[in-house]
Amino acid sequence: MAQQIDINFAPTSLARSLRGSAWPIWALALSGLLLCLSAVFYWQGLQSKRALLRGEIASLEGQLEARLGRVIAAPREPLTQTQVLAMNAITAQLNLPWSETLNAMEAAAGQGSQGGKGSKTGAIALLELDPDPKNKLIKGLAEARDSQAMLGYIERLKRQAAFAGARLLKHEYTEQDASTVIRFEFEVIWPGRAP
Repeated sequence: MAQQIDINFAPTSLARSLRGSAWPIWALALSGLLLCLSAVFYWQGLQSKRALLRGEIASLEGQLEARLGRVIAAPREPLTQTQVLAMNAITAQLNLPWSETLNAMEAAAGQGSQGGKGSKTGAIALLELDPDPKNKLIKGLAEARDSQAMLGYIERLKRQAAFAGARLLKHEYTEQDASTVIRFEFEVIWPGRAP
């Protein structure tokens, strides 16, 4: 049998090469084409999502700028004299030596337990403290079992190093639980102010 010879004088081209190739090459080329097409569609989907996200970001940035613009554009009114005084008063109260003051008042209340004549002079109950930083004063309200305890407490406050002085402002007798106590107002003076 004679062998068949394929003679073709046409120039080599892709179409001519593919025409003579076997089916596995065609299948491989088709699957490659499908992969390329799917990659293109996937890329286009990502681009459209990216465009949507950029639009949302731009919208949110616009809303943020509008909100910040409203906050920044809001006119700031200068503080009134009353507001400045109130802020200064609060700052002065926060800067008071509270721990030293309270420790001194507690120490003065605790020292009275050695009173004489059978009285319980250590029975001092602090009810209220009202600081006046501008005048370097603290006004207080307290209760004592008797006048000796009250006067002893005022004297002990005068001797505390945290204070420049102390004085009794007023007192009154009150009935509580079948016993009489003395409710008294006093004033302690911080150092730096004459008593």
